[in-house]
Amino acid sequence: MGTAYDEWCLSEIARMLGRTDEAGYYLSRSYNYRNLLNPETRFFHPKDKDGAFIEGVDYRYSGGLGARDYYDENNGYVYRWDVQHNVADLISLIGGNEVFTAALDSMFNEPLGMSKWQFYSFLPDHTGNVGQFSMANEPSLHIPYLYNYAGKP
Repeated sequence: MGTAYDEWCLSEIARMLGRTDEAGYYLSRSYNYRNLLNPETRFFHPKDKDGAFIEGVDYRYSGGLGARDYYDENNGYVYRWDVQHNVADLISLIGGNEVFTAALDSMFNEPLGMSKWQFYSFLPDHTGNVGQFSMANEPSLHIPYLYNYAGKP
């Protein structure tokens, strides 16, 4: 996910330098987040070494300590919104404005499912929770503003 954003940044730098071939190359790679979107759940979903979605993933807890086996520092609920460079495409992939904002609402309302101390014991960076939203960690700071992009500020 982070690589897709980085490649978008590289495409912008190449475009500004007039290197159109490189700009196009990196821009096309910046869409690779699409390869991780599970169409059934509309979450970005980890894959195994053969490219198949890993079964039995709980977007709240899976991924080991810090969720680093599947995500990084936060869980699938936070990384569902990690397409800052192409929010319009993310809205479309999630299902349009209404489905997108309902999914945002769901994240803010989804309980931890255990005591916060248990939750923080394996997701120590995922704190300051409002539902599954983590107010205390950088990968999630843009999320509340996504309502604006879907026409529901």
